[in-house]
Amino acid sequence: MSTPNHLLRMYWGSIRRHPWSTLCILASLAGVLHLAVRHDEVPKALAYFGAMLACVFVVDLFARWFPTQLEFPVHRPQREAALVVGIEVLALVLAVLLFVLFPMNKLPVAWKIASIPAMVIIFPIALPLVLLFWKYKPRELGLRFHAMCWVFVPVLLITASTAYLAAPDDFTLGRLLASEGVFGALITGFITAGLSEEFVRMALQTRVGAYLRNPAVGWFFATAVWAFLHSPNWYAKGGDLYEALMGAVRIIPLGLMWGYMTHRTKSLLPATLVHGMNIWGLQNF
Repeated sequence: MSTPNHLLRMYWGSIRRHPWSTLCILASLAGVLHLAVRHDEVPKALAYFGAMLACVFVVDLFARWFPTQLEFPVHRPQREAALVVGIEVLALVLAVLLFVLFPMNKLPVAWKIASIPAMVIIFPIALPLVLLFWKYKPRELGLRFHAMCWVFVPVLLITASTAYLAAPDDFTLGRLLASEGVFGALITGFITAGLSEEFVRMALQTRVGAYLRNPAVGWFFATAVWAFLHSPNWYAKGGDLYEALMGAVRIIPLGLMWGYMTHRTKSLLPATLVHGMNIWGLQNF
């Protein structure tokens, strides 16, 4: 059986086994299209969808060419799922408090210092520390590189070239460098956004998936939580609740692709590298 036919049969089998996850994904795509119509960006949205599908296809090709026997171990699914979900719910509550109700930039210095523990929750520092305390090794948490991890190269090429062809004026690289500088852009891209957010996604999708015995639900749930954690900050900056919430829906396809990379490669590094270099603005409209 040829590889494309095999993958198509695999996708159809996954759809049949996971109808609820499929419906959630389709609902998300409908939401993105609605936002694209609202902003008169339908061609860009369609290019965005096509790029994400092409990236998933390439990830699966690499999985066939460079198969790995590695896994993400989950020692105690119930306890660990409760931990990760609890921390992220608390992070969402704290983000609403510190970005919307009591903006950090308006707080007195003493209150800013007092809010440092909240930042440890919002920017995931507490979560990896707890998992390390529970005797997980860094490589078991995804800090490993192997042959399949090179899939980040074609994925970057797909996203960058699609953005260049579909919306060359929307590249965010120039604005990012102007506001952050080269060093700041690297820190923001690879550490603050890439590694921290992909770690949270990995922890959520593996622990929730293990607890429910359904990796597809864990995958979508993790991406949705990650996406909506952005909404408080966007609302604080724009003051438009609808746009802040729909903005989270808009990035779900991108997050699903990153989460799928982690699921298939059993490593944090490919998704972190692609996330850290997500400077093309393809998902922005």
